[in-house]
Amino acid sequence: MSTRYSLEVIGARSWVPDHLIHDPDLYVELKIDPDLSFRTKTIKGDVAPQWNEHFTFQSSVVIGLNISLNCESAEPGSTCIGTSSVPLTSLLETLRGEAMLEVRSPAGQRVTGMVSIRLEFSRNQEKETDDIFKARKAIEQLTFSNSGFADCILKATDIVSDIFGDTEIKSITLRAMINIISLEVALIDDGLKKFAMKIARTTSTFPMLFLLAGATALLLKRMSNQIRVERHVIDLVHLVEDIFDFFECVDKIPEKIIYLQSKIAEFLKEVEDFCNFVAGYSAESFIERLFECGLGQKVDNFRKRFNELRNSLQQGVVLQTNFDNACGNSREKITFLRHELKPAEMDASSRPICLAGTRTEILEEVYRWLFSAKTKKAAAENVLWLNGPAGCGKSTISMTISERCLSMGQRGAYLFFERDHSQPNSVIRTIAFRLACFNEAIRDKVVKAVESNNGIASSSLHTQFKKLLLEPLSAAKSSIRGPVIIIIDGLDKLTLGHTRDELLLLIREEFLRLPSTFRFLVTSHPDLDLLWILTHPLTRRSLHHISLSDFQTVTRNDISRYIDHEMHRIIDTNNLQDWPWDENMELLSRAADGCFLWASLAVKHVRSRIVNPVAALEDLLSYCRFGDRNLCRHMQAGLSDLYHSVLTNSGISWDDDHEKEYFSRVLGLIIHAQEPLSISAIDGTLELPLGSSSRSIVFRLQSVLIYNHEKPDAPIRIFHKSFSDYLTSTDAATEPWAIPS
Repeated sequence: MSTRYSLEVIGARSWVPDHLIHDPDLYVELKIDPDLSFRTKTIKGDVAPQWNEHFTFQSSVVIGLNISLNCESAEPGSTCIGTSSVPLTSLLETLRGEAMLEVRSPAGQRVTGMVSIRLEFSRNQEKETDDIFKARKAIEQLTFSNSGFADCILKATDIVSDIFGDTEIKSITLRAMINIISLEVALIDDGLKKFAMKIARTTSTFPMLFLLAGATALLLKRMSNQIRVERHVIDLVHLVEDIFDFFECVDKIPEKIIYLQSKIAEFLKEVEDFCNFVAGYSAESFIERLFECGLGQKVDNFRKRFNELRNSLQQGVVLQTNFDNACGNSREKITFLRHELKPAEMDASSRPICLAGTRTEILEEVYRWLFSAKTKKAAAENVLWLNGPAGCGKSTISMTISERCLSMGQRGAYLFFERDHSQPNSVIRTIAFRLACFNEAIRDKVVKAVESNNGIASSSLHTQFKKLLLEPLSAAKSSIRGPVIIIIDGLDKLTLGHTRDELLLLIREEFLRLPSTFRFLVTSHPDLDLLWILTHPLTRRSLHHISLSDFQTVTRNDISRYIDHEMHRIIDTNNLQDWPWDENMELLSRAADGCFLWASLAVKHVRSRIVNPVAALEDLLSYCRFGDRNLCRHMQAGLSDLYHSVLTNSGISWDDDHEKEYFSRVLGLIIHAQEPLSISAIDGTLELPLGSSSRSIVFRLQSVLIYNHEKPDAPIRIFHKSFSDYLTSTDAATEPWAIPS
């Protein structure tokens, strides 16, 4: 029996083209089997296309779905960006709404993108209603009236008359048959037996009717069988109606399990076949049905199948009830944990991901560490620390990785923090809560831990780590298919103080005790306290370090691509064909100088001028050429807010006049020096007293300065010119960190 499916191709994103310069023209091709394939429309000039196209098909066997993401080109043919193959049964078992499928390069060696699809059993409720209506009308036409039976008997009487040609015999036979016809109950009860007895008595009175008796007996047997078939059809119709009433109740169950969905699909297909049978059956006369072979077997087959389906639906409801009870139990546990643990609430829906084709080297290095099998030596490393200066795109990278892990079913938790709104004492219990939502085995262990440790949410971080993470995860590790990825974005944004230090010490000394199945990605600025703790020799056993400062050349290329992509859309929309594209894009890329935040704010500045974005773009270019801070004020405000936050949380005592002067001298020299200076050069130039060093200031400002602490003689550079512009601007004139221009 074939099953009808509905497949929706929603969109694609996060793909990594190899040779594309500008926006691609993308489409998706679907192949169900060699004889069945579909193709979406082509969406031009969009790296994150949304097709939202539906396709329906039927299949009676377990088949696979082959997906290919393609790019049209000016040359004949298309370029295949990636493919994916998955059995339909696997999709139906795992899909709950939309799902992201990885597509891999034709060689299959690396992931090149994600295609979003939705697969479900197809339902055509209008057709179902119409089929049932037609079937019931057909049943109403299935009459077993005397007239139909009389026609049959009169035809038999004509045959007898032709044989014997005796008017008296014909008259007697006809009267005997009409007597039977007048008895309505004879049609469905014992009338045929009485009719047979009358024939027998008539035969004894009229020996000439002996041959008639034989013919009549044969006819009566066939008629008896047909009447039994007719009664079975009536009973079967009632059975189907009863099942359909039950089905209508079952169909209202929300979020049905796969087993119940499949049985509903089978039932509807069987109803469709039965309705077609009844329509043809009722269109024939009783006599035509009387002499048609195989009707009884067909009816018996339908009855057997519907009884099986009724039992299956009932079993499905039992399973659904058990599933709902389990889900209800899970919801109760999650509600309990939310109440007891009070996890931090976070909504990541508005956080951006990397533009397709950018940050690929960084992402691939992170993915290798997260998902590769660990060597024995590296097995203890379960924390990856990704750091870099302010505005270099760490949060966008972490969000991209989070979405990838989510699509693979391996994201255990994603936490992100914002300055002045994040407390370090919430981190452990929030991770525990997210992991409990992620996995049932973990959930049960965490619930048990909370029930056994009253007030655990207000305990020390060390106790929380032991009771909410170490013990539950160790107990549940055998039930977990790894790796499970926990992402903590913006560790530097947690409030400074003892609790933050305690959390950092936990990461350094305790996280390595967790099962190797659990792997952490932590992003932050290279703040002083993080450097002291996370670069400690003890930490090197459990922590792998990636600095975005090591990817400056690649980052600049990615920023150029990002600016090119976004500004292209603005220019194309305003139809500026003769605009000096290459020269201006080069100017913007140089101005961004490796700072993704600057590029992002520049794009937002241009987009915000809905009426005349081109004028905003010209202002931006003038700002880049001449540094006029009267231009692009909204964009500069975003950078000023960032630098204000970095300096406020740097650990420098701004109430201490000596420390303020110390900062002003060191930063003033770094800003105004003709060439970048090293720590020793700065100390010598400023003639700092013995025991003093500019290192203490530089160490606290590694969010905005580029400094390799492992190479003390390396020159110090400001990460982006906008920082020195801010320190010498009127925006900072009233702040304790203002630097005279």
